[in-house]
Amino acid sequence: MSSTENMDDESCSSSQYTKFGLDAPNFTGYIKRLGLWSSKKLTILLFIVSMIVLTSGIICLVLARKMTYPTENHGIASRQVSDLTTMKVFSAPISSRLNVSFASGPGHAFVFNGKVNETGSRWNINLKTTEVGDKREVHYHFNPRMDEKIIVRNSYENGKWSAEERNMCFREFPFQRGEKFQVKIIVRKDKFLTYINDEHYFDFSTRLPNLSEIDEIAIYGDVMMDSVVVSRIS
Repeated sequence: MSSTENMDDESCSSSQYTKFGLDAPNFTGYIKRLGLWSSKKLTILLFIVSMIVLTSGIICLVLARKMTYPTENHGIASRQVSDLTTMKVFSAPISSRLNVSFASGPGHAFVFNGKVNETGSRWNINLKTTEVGDKREVHYHFNPRMDEKIIVRNSYENGKWSAEERNMCFREFPFQRGEKFQVKIIVRKDKFLTYINDEHYFDFSTRLPNLSEIDEIAIYGDVMMDSVVVSRIS
């Protein structure tokens, strides 16, 4: 530091002392009279001040977090309007009627949070209509096969399964035994958009008309579900 800078520092300090009615020599004596001149006492004082500042900062952070904590949107971002159905479920097989009318029509999403069994082989999610007599319709059959490392997609109508789709679109098989996952299926008029762990894996074109007739979710196989959420999106 140059001598000019030293002079500027000293001048600034002296002016501050004078501002408060203290000259530089007397200020040193003032500190001594307060008993703050010893390094030990000064260290304690600085520690106390630091703890007060730190505690105040933590309190402000906690209060700010409570005021700005975001609402969970299940990965559907701003397109979600409201949660229509939340089902807390456990081990498959699971079959549950949706408790809202036409909940799965175009502009809705299904979010499945679960875990593959430790010794799991195959499991599946089905978006379907309630069976009445011999009538059985599965609009979207999502079938991960751990033994083949493939995800089969299909539909069922008129008493038989249609052609399987197996193309993984050059993506790796995303499921592991004993590990948690999230599957999100967004229903559009012409397709089912399928996301796995927040990544868009593939689309499954709609094969059956009247998507609004989907009123049941069925899950079978070696899987445990933590939750299933049905949401309306724009």
